[in-house]
Amino acid sequence: MKSPSPLARAPEAPEAAVDVTVPAEAMHLLAQAAAAFARLGVPHDVFMAAAGNASVDARPGMRELLADARLTQQLDGLRQRGLMPRA
Repeated sequence: MKSPSPLARAPEAPEAAVDVTVPAEAMHLLAQAAAAFARLGVPHDVFMAAAGNASVDARPGMRELLADARLTQQLDGLRQRGLMPRA
């Protein structure tokens, strides 16, 4: 009997253009979490926000990196609109 592939393709989102392969174990754990949230009656958008936060929190320094990127983007926007001088 052929053993299942350790990798599974992530379901495609309509806007997804990147080919992403997710380990089967990760997909299994995510499916279990989604089922638990659904069983508890948690709305989909709340599950998605919680999953996103958990993913960021699982990577040390990621929240700070994202905050820095967001600040840089905001400052660039102010500079482009002439509301802040360039250094």
